[in-house]
Amino acid sequence: MSRIRMQFLGGFDVFENDGSRLHLPSRNATAVLAILCVGRERMCSRAKLAAQIWDVWDPEHARASLRQSLFMLRHLVGRDVFRCQGDAIALDPSVVEADIWEFEDLAARHSPDSLLRAVELYQGEFLRGYTPGKGFAFEEWLDGERNRMREAALRVLGRALDHAFAIGTMDGARQAALRMVAIDPAEEIGHRALMRIYAAERRFGLALRQFELCRKMLETELGVEPDAETRALRTDIVHRRSHLRPLPVAIPDRPVAAGCAA
Repeated sequence: MSRIRMQFLGGFDVFENDGSRLHLPSRNATAVLAILCVGRERMCSRAKLAAQIWDVWDPEHARASLRQSLFMLRHLVGRDVFRCQGDAIALDPSVVEADIWEFEDLAARHSPDSLLRAVELYQGEFLRGYTPGKGFAFEEWLDGERNRMREAALRVLGRALDHAFAIGTMDGARQAALRMVAIDPAEEIGHRALMRIYAAERRFGLALRQFELCRKMLETELGVEPDAETRALRTDIVHRRSHLRPLPVAIPDRPVAAGCAA
């Protein structure tokens, strides 16, 4: 049975299995746990771990800082949280649980229930609120992992959206689409889904306002216009509004992922 649970999505927390929260006094210790957790069971050499967090041009300082962080972590969470093999170190999955491990495992499955649970787990940006110190190598690594996990969340939401459309669950489709545009306001799939849902409900004004929101966001963030599919959907909605004809039950942008049709 695990003894420690780590949460990284939407912020960072460490809990013991009785629910009590452990407070890490060092941001460097948080960075150590984050890198080891992303690596899952893979052993990571201390030299590589130190270089990923501290200034790679000062290896002696980096190694000393890592020793200090590991000493503090062992004192706080226990030595059994770590597995050591020569100069390499990893987290012990028999002792540790992590939301990013569970999220990745659920995202790799194809069942609708797994998708919904993965969506629920993604509570926000990886290590939200964490700002690395100036000059620390960890900043580049963190940006890459935030982008990777954000893209993974959008893929999961896209599959959940496909499934909701396929079975005609408009509330589920609405929630998935809203989460998509909250994570990435320039994600056109989410905007199109909301336009379709509103038009199917004869809420044509909301559908057209969603298009304008999408257009302004793309112009501000990327300096581009909505793509041809989004513009064609707007034209269709304008035509249907003039005849008060609702859009048929929404059609997904992509084929429904295998295993998610029922």
